[in-house]
This record gives sequence, structure tokens and C-alpha cells, in this order.
Amino acid sequence: MQGSGVQQKFVLGPDFYEGFGNFPETRWVYDIPFANENHTDSLDQARAAIHQIGFLNMDALEIGNEVDHYISQGVRPAGWGPQNYTVEFLDYAQFLTDALFLPDLPIFQTLALSSARVPPWTAQAVFEDDITKGNRIKSVSLHHYEYTNTTTTLQETLMNHTFVTSGVDDAFSSDFEYMKTNFPEIEIVLGEVGRFRDGGGSLDQSEGIFGSALWTADYLLYTMSLDVKRVNMQLSMAFGYAAWHPVAYDGLEPAVIAPYYGHLLVADFMKGSIDFRVSEIQTDDDLLAAYAGYELDQLKRVAIMNYEVWNTGDGERPIQKFDLTVPGFITSVRISTLTSPGGASATSEFYWAGQTWTYANDGVAQTVSQKYEEASVRDGHVVVTVGASEAVIVTLCSSLIGWEC
Repeated sequence: MQGSGVQQKFVLGPDFYEGFGNFPETRWVYDIPFANENHTDSLDQARAAIHQIGFLNMDALEIGNEVDHYISQGVRPAGWGPQNYTVEFLDYAQFLTDALFLPDLPIFQTLALSSARVPPWTAQAVFEDDITKGNRIKSVSLHHYEYTNTTTTLQETLMNHTFVTSGVDDAFSSDFEYMKTNFPEIEIVLGEVGRFRDGGGSLDQSEGIFGSALWTADYLLYTMSLDVKRVNMQLSMAFGYAAWHPVAYDGLEPAVIAPYYGHLLVADFMKGSIDFRVSEIQTDDDLLAAYAGYELDQLKRVAIMNYEVWNTGDGERPIQKFDLTVPGFITSVRISTLTSPGGASATSEFYWAGQTWTYANDGVAQTVSQKYEEASVRDGHVVVTVGASEAVIVTLCSSLIGWEC
């Protein structure tokens, strides 16, 4: 284990791979070692992973990680670039296909480029070298860490919708546009996502305050609105922006921390839906984020995040009221709230839909208040109230067409 909280120099044995059995029907992307070109190790890992996960639950096999750093890491010679990578990647993919008897289908995930992106590495630079030869590429992976510094305020960064969207747009707009225009059938994945503050790095626990729950939900929903297929948030042992701390480490006790609640909100935003898509609702306000969720092209849910920073001791919690226009057949709505009584800077007491999840309760949901409120629709309108440093999901219900709340 190194100081950044990232595990290194460990041995993966049978128990590790058997652990996949704890998550039946979960789809996985498994990263196959590529930097050291150890074919035996790569094959052993891939074979064990496929055996325990099952090929049907293997979303993709990713070959390598952050290849744009391979020269600086000393595992490739100076001058090694996208063209060299493409040749090696295709050779490795063919080796694994033959050795594992993989079906002739798109199964591999490529790129896995770092957030610090080293020139000349871009999606275009790699794909122009014909990495799609043989039609084996299912997805591309890009990494992203939103950096903040100690001179900016909470309201300017973590609690700011424009900061979230501009960070994503600045990092990926050219890659996204190129892939959607030239390879629309290949999925875009953000395979490693997190946050950093200067001086504190990944272990800065100020990244785990309640405001991170709103940031997590906003980031996930915004990237969904850009047609990103998957987002994998970094966990590791004790990252401040992780969803939980699984074990005691470096003075930190095991805990479910605030970002987990952002994942819960997003999971419920998509819950039980098929053919689901997300569209950002433009607010023209740094401190407001809003999204519409459509099922079969019919509006099903609305998410609203009020980024105004409020903390205990600031007086009465401010609120904003929103007049939502809904389809004529909607008769009522159900409103679920993400909140903490301590406000944006709270480090405990987090609640989603009237429930809390804690290490002391073995991570099982504990109901502490009413799960949701119901509101009636009048003339196609409903008024929704959102407190400062809170977020809500508004679920549309209809007794006319069987959309029960």
C-alpha cells in the first residue's frame, strides 16, 4: 500500500476471484495487465475472471491501463505512441481470443487514457491507426479527475453545477464528438473518475463531505445526458470522495460516506426503467442542476439539485420552489429527498428518501423518516420545494395509465 491509498504489489489468489460470486448477475469490466507484456500472467487472470464472472456477465475485457503514461513509467521506450500501441493491442487481443476461445464479437475495451492526458494521446490518434480492425472493440475508456485548489470556496467548485459540466466538457468534448461522429456503435465509458485537491490528493477527507453526494449525482447524470454508457467512480481504501471506507486504515474508521448517497439517488432515478435516457434541463444558474429522465421517450422522473451552500449555524435553511409542467395524464408526483441536517459540510447523518446506510448497521438501509412526499397535480402543474444543499427526485404517477407511486 502506498501513501495515496492505492494498493500495490499484491497477489491475486482463488479467494479474490471467487469473490465475484457475491455479486450475481452484475456486469463487469475486467482489466488485463498489459504494461509488462507478461502473456502468461495476463492469460491466467483473464481465464480466472471469465470462469468466475461468466462470459455473459463480462461487459468487456480492458487491455492495459493509462497507456499514455507507459513511457514515463519506464515500460515502453521513448517515442512509443498511438501507432505502436495499436499494433500491440491488436496482437494482445488476438492472443487472448485464441487462447480463451472467445467468440468473434466486440468484447475488448481500449484506450483507458489518463486524466492528465499526455500528448499525442487522443481517441482520434488511436482510432485513425485502425484499432477497429477485426471489429473487436466494444468500448473506449477515458479517465477523469476534477481538480480543485485550496484557494477556491466550496461554492465555487464542489457545490457548483457549472464547475461540474465545464470540467467534463473541457476534458472530453473533442473525444466525444470524434467517437460519436465516426464510431457511434462503440460505447464511451469513463472508466476511472474522482476528485483531487492540491496538497491533500486522493486521501483529502474534505472531499467526503455531504456536498460530495450532490456532486456525485450531478456528475453521473450529466455524463449520462452525454450518452456515456458507464461511469466507474474510484474507491480504493480511503479516498475522500469514495462511496465507503471498507476497513480501518491510517486513522480512519470503516464508514459509509457521503458520495454513496449520490449513487443511491442516481440508481433510483433509473430504477426499474427500460430504454431509459437522461436529458439535462438548462437552468442558467451555477447553483442549480436539473435533469429529465425518459422511459420509452416518455417523461418519467425529474431530478433537481440545489447547490446553494448551507450549514448548521447559518440560520434557517433557505428553500426554492419550482413550478413543474407535467404531461396531462399525470395525476400526482412522489418526491424523494437527499439531505443532511448538518448541511453541505456535514461528515455524518446523511439521508436519502428517509433512509440512512451506516457501517454500524452493516450497510443495510435503516428507515428514519417518511420515505417520500406526495403532491397533487393541478392543471398540468406541480410545485416542488428543494432546500439549500439538498436534491430531490420527482417521480411522475398516473392513476389513468397505471403509473403507480
